[in-house]
Amino acid sequence: MPLHEACTTLAAEATGESVILILDASESASSCQRQIDALARELIEKTRVDRIYFLGNPVAYPANEFARQSSRWFQENRLRASLLIPLLKEIRREQLARQVVIGSGAIYDLDEVNEQLPNLLLVSVGEALTPYPGLATELASPNTESLLASLRDPIVRVQIAGPGFLPVFWHPSDASSYRLDYQDGSFMLIGENLSHYTVRLRYLCEAGQDLQAKITHRSGVENIFPMEQEPAWTAEESPQGWLTPDESALFDLAAAKQPFTCPCCLQTKLQDHLRCHRPGEGILPKSIYNTLRDTKGLVLLQREESRVRYRTFPNSVLQVSADKVAMMSRGARVASLFRFDRETGRWQTDREMEPYYKVGEAGYVITV
Repeated sequence: MPLHEACTTLAAEATGESVILILDASESASSCQRQIDALARELIEKTRVDRIYFLGNPVAYPANEFARQSSRWFQENRLRASLLIPLLKEIRREQLARQVVIGSGAIYDLDEVNEQLPNLLLVSVGEALTPYPGLATELASPNTESLLASLRDPIVRVQIAGPGFLPVFWHPSDASSYRLDYQDGSFMLIGENLSHYTVRLRYLCEAGQDLQAKITHRSGVENIFPMEQEPAWTAEESPQGWLTPDESALFDLAAAKQPFTCPCCLQTKLQDHLRCHRPGEGILPKSIYNTLRDTKGLVLLQREESRVRYRTFPNSVLQVSADKVAMMSRGARVASLFRFDRETGRWQTDREMEPYYKVGEAGYVITV
């Protein structure tokens, strides 16, 4: 199948304590309102609760207003049915948060939604919330400490993958964040032991296919979450600017495979000379283009009339044709080309990228 480009975001806290609180205000739970209220206040105080919902109601209530408004909110939702489907779309927006339902009496549609909410935790303070045993994880009348202990299961690993998946941009992208891994023709984006796991992605994948995030907790519990596609981003992700006139002239010679004088060592060089030692700037060689001296990774150079524009790629991944990407692994000095095989649905190593790899009519990719 052909590749297409899509965007998505995974929102996740490393602590595993981000909570969406769902309260039961129905008639069946009216005699337990005081216990539900008290337990909700404890969770708001001791965990990260941003939003509160009531069964049967998709409207979110601000957690920081609960202490002052709880009585009124319970009354507003007194006639709501004990259902999760009306708020399913809203509570799934933060994929990795724990959804904690506190109430009394059966949730009528639980068998329809429990597989879509792998982080669901039921807390009954009276009658059971599950219509029959084993349908979902349920704690019966827990004290605050035992409930908090059930929520404290930090995330230790996130793995994002899918058919034909290859991220071309992700943020944050620093060395302490996610890494791109390649195994047996497939790419995976992996985060381990991070302070937070929230990541924003623009990626390639097979048309009609979605990504999945595999979440591993410290306890060993693993959950798989589908990642929904978002509208294409409009923000420019690639820093860009212009080479100087002298650098533009050097680029023209190198791209045409003509000899040129290196501005660093003043010797005649050929196209494969991309880095050189700069006097007084340490022992490591840097780009012969002074404008790019502090840049690392892939750079696209494009002649536009009298000037040459440059674009850098923070993740060192660039799609160079419909089924081909250039990629520079962390610590590597040379970029590699990968080709997507539509018949097998796998990425294959093509070859090392030449010093000035032609893209389009007037573009060339280099490594710095």
